[in-house]
Amino acid sequence: METLTGDNVSPYKLLFRTLTLIPISHYLLIAFLVLIVFVYNLLEFHVLSDIIGGFGGDHVSLTFYSSSNLYKQVVSKCHLLHGRYLATPWVSSPHLQTILLNILVNTTSFNYKREIFLTSDGGTVALDWLMNSDGNYPSSFYS
Repeated sequence: METLTGDNVSPYKLLFRTLTLIPISHYLLIAFLVLIVFVYNLLEFHVLSDIIGGFGGDHVSLTFYSSSNLYKQVVSKCHLLHGRYLATPWVSSPHLQTILLNILVNTTSFNYKREIFLTSDGGTVALDWLMNSDGNYPSSFYS
């Protein structure tokens, strides 16, 4: 093995030479592990956290203003929003749930007409009107 001595040796050359001594398989293994962690976080798989947590689920996290009328009338009375949520273990990723829903379930298509109103206080209100649908619903649905 060749050794470098003297004051004129660049530390970058030493670092590069040291890095070339590590086998390529180690770099590939590290790249594979980084890819696995990236995909796990991107697709939001929750299987490992569910296993570690004993499939107990997580508390539903809500962002709300507790003094608002909406909270008092709706959220405070809906006990499901104050419980725990556990996704289906075999499709724990919300992305996979969406993909499987579109593949496995025949969903109804709707056509909407949107009206946007600007309020005097600078807010925006959007109303979506159902124009037509290919679903078969009972007549009481439309009344």
